[in-house]
Amino acid sequence: MLDVALSQWLAQIPPRRREGDFAPAWLDEVWLVVAATDDRAFNARRAAEAGRRRRLANLVDDAELSTFQAPRSWIACAC
Repeated sequence: MLDVALSQWLAQIPPRRREGDFAPAWLDEVWLVVAATDDRAFNARRAAEAGRRRRLANLVDDAELSTFQAPRSWIACAC
């Protein structure tokens, strides 16, 4: 479950998910990139593309390559 403030913000500007083969031009339309695959090399290439475009990048489970990290308080675990 998402934090209430984050949920309200996302309702105003909903995130978009792209499917298919990655195209670097996709990053021209965004300000935040999230890479969450289990392929570190793939995620690193997304971070590099984001950096070239001066975009924030969150690589899930890889703080070293990330330029942005979501606070844990944004997400409540329903485990």
